[in-house]
Amino acid sequence: MIREIGYTSAETGFSCDTCAVVTAIERQSPDISQGVTEGEGLHKEQGAGDQGLMFGYACDETKEYMPFAIYTSHRIGQRLAEARRSGELPYLLPDGKCQVTVEYRGRKARTARSTIVVSTQHTADVAYDKLQREIIEDVVKRVIPAEFLDKHTVYHINPTGKFVVGGPQGDCGLTGRKIIVDTYGGYGPPRRRRVLGQGPVEGRPERRLHGALHREERRRGRARRPAARCSSPTRSASPSPSRCWSTRSAPATPTTTKISKAVRDLFDLKPAGIIKTLALKKPIYQRTASYGHFGRAPDGDYFTWERTDRVA
Repeated sequence: MIREIGYTSAETGFSCDTCAVVTAIERQSPDISQGVTEGEGLHKEQGAGDQGLMFGYACDETKEYMPFAIYTSHRIGQRLAEARRSGELPYLLPDGKCQVTVEYRGRKARTARSTIVVSTQHTADVAYDKLQREIIEDVVKRVIPAEFLDKHTVYHINPTGKFVVGGPQGDCGLTGRKIIVDTYGGYGPPRRRRVLGQGPVEGRPERRLHGALHREERRRGRARRPAARCSSPTRSASPSPSRCWSTRSAPATPTTTKISKAVRDLFDLKPAGIIKTLALKKPIYQRTASYGHFGRAPDGDYFTWERTDRVA
């Protein structure tokens, strides 16, 4: 996997051929495990890994039901990797990140008069002017249509001026803080804990199930920005009631109450039910480790929470 990412030589600061991997795994506390494992503890059904509040969100800014800014940021990241791997921009190295800040007129997003930030690791021999020009022309403008850009759009390309030392050599550690970039880019309430780095019963399934059910509600044409909330008591197999609402309705109107009931009737919100529905025990997680968990096209057993097959 390290080789596939692109860390293949000392020039990148981290080499797949010389790095060492240390494994230090211990058993989970049996007191915690009995609350999660089916057939053990006070509740015999499989329980949630921890308590938490999970929020899901969808909007009509893109056909993937994602906010324009975060969806575009992920596509820029994908384009950076594509240009590096194809050799189109041979000076690019694996580390990189981007952010798109959009301006709204009413409820319509637009990037003109807004800010695009792209930071990308590079070899030491490339001139900054060349890198800046080619990132704008061959990366940003390949992703964002011309009608969304104008003379007022602000670009910050490697805003420190240099990004040679990067990857694990420059800044390392599994922080677990990427909850915004992995979900909706700050739109909608954030979840209580990270999406990556945990097993399927650690609060993750509820979030993903809502990623599917919002899109279904959006396809029904009932709301521009539907959202939903679900909470799980610690180690419990029974989630607290799900609640759905939208920007066009308060959380307790008759319409949203009916939708919330339909969600509870149609979806098994218990941890075991969600894991089964979304096939979360299959080896799907390498693909979810980059470019966000939502707004991704379903592909076989991958991104199953993006399917909208229960609309009817």
